[in-house]
Amino acid sequence: MDHVSGWFSVVLFDALVAVCALLVPGPVVKGYVCYYRFPSQRLKYVLNGVRIWLIFMLAVPLSVYLGIVRGDFIVTHFWSCVLAGNVLGLVYSLYFYIRGKRLPPHHRETARVAPTISAISYSPKRSAKLTATFKPQQQQQQEHEQQQQQEDTPADSSNFLVDFFVGFEFNPRLGQDTRSPFASLFDYKMYLYLVGALSLQAVVLSAAYSQWLRDGELSLEMKVYTGLFSFFILEYLYHEHVHLYTYDLFAEKLGFKLIWGCLCFYPYFYPCGVWSVLENTGSSNPHPMSAWGAFLCIVMFFVGWATSRGANNQKYYFKIAPNKPFLGIQPHTVRGRILCTGWWRLSRHINYLGEILMATALALPGGRVSWVPWLYPLYYVALLFPREREDSRVCALKYGDEWLEYCKRVPYRIVPYFY
Repeated sequence: MDHVSGWFSVVLFDALVAVCALLVPGPVVKGYVCYYRFPSQRLKYVLNGVRIWLIFMLAVPLSVYLGIVRGDFIVTHFWSCVLAGNVLGLVYSLYFYIRGKRLPPHHRETARVAPTISAISYSPKRSAKLTATFKPQQQQQQEHEQQQQQEDTPADSSNFLVDFFVGFEFNPRLGQDTRSPFASLFDYKMYLYLVGALSLQAVVLSAAYSQWLRDGELSLEMKVYTGLFSFFILEYLYHEHVHLYTYDLFAEKLGFKLIWGCLCFYPYFYPCGVWSVLENTGSSNPHPMSAWGAFLCIVMFFVGWATSRGANNQKYYFKIAPNKPFLGIQPHTVRGRILCTGWWRLSRHINYLGEILMATALALPGGRVSWVPWLYPLYYVALLFPREREDSRVCALKYGDEWLEYCKRVPYRIVPYFY
């Protein structure tokens, strides 16, 4: 019966998040990615993540107080929740695989990355499309489809595992209509990121509540861990508008990799350090965290956050206002296209270093008594170092000699003066 409760709770939670994503209002903004079949038009998004997080943070304690749910439910039903996340990841991935295979060949997204406003602006072929925006939308769509039929290669690789893992569509939407790029503002990618973030928050809060029930108080390690991870989630949702300009949105299609990552890996692996923090408290903790240790942990986290967030925000504002300074830093570029000042003068992927520093700080509260918390920063190393190599290959193809010049100006890949 416990397994059934765990399964049902995950399904119900995901459904409630979907309802909130559909109904909770928020500012509507244009993103970096353009609609595939109307490449002169940018996709629109409703940014309501912070409001939904606030609803969640109010609803959870109220539900616990009223006895609707148990605060330690996820702790006591953890593996059934993980299993439910795995199954839902498989089911949703299969749905989007079938959906992608059913698309007509000339409707499939065959490019390496999704069309973006920057790519359109610098591509003569795309620029011609921008000058044709005065044409009726139906005529523009017909011309685009004719060109795609002539130029595009099949979207699938004839390999089920590859197509299932990677996916077919960059930015699928609920009720997406072939006649209009804005038939729905419910973007599946943004919904999955929101589900993952709120599920992660639920796991951390459940562990903290479980410790409070058992010990009558929270350990210093748990306070630091819960506080930093909650800040990590909230500030991510606050910067949804910046996330619209990042790699995941324009370079990754929606397949098993991204779906399973959001529904299972993100919420249940990222907080792997919380179990060590939960179990090792009081006399059972041979190496309790001191006040100075907590202070240094917090400092490391916010140094990483300032590095990652500062770099991402600088690039974001460069994309929307190339000539304006960011935090007093005047933008300098390679031929007007590649930013090479501020954070981006230190290394070519300085934001990756920030992510690794934050993950390391989150491993410290429980990492002194167990090796498990260190899986989190090691995951970032295993993910981001190969991604940097792949991104460099993509940029070399995209920018050509401009990228070679940038590499001369900024010789370090991730860690300044070291790598």
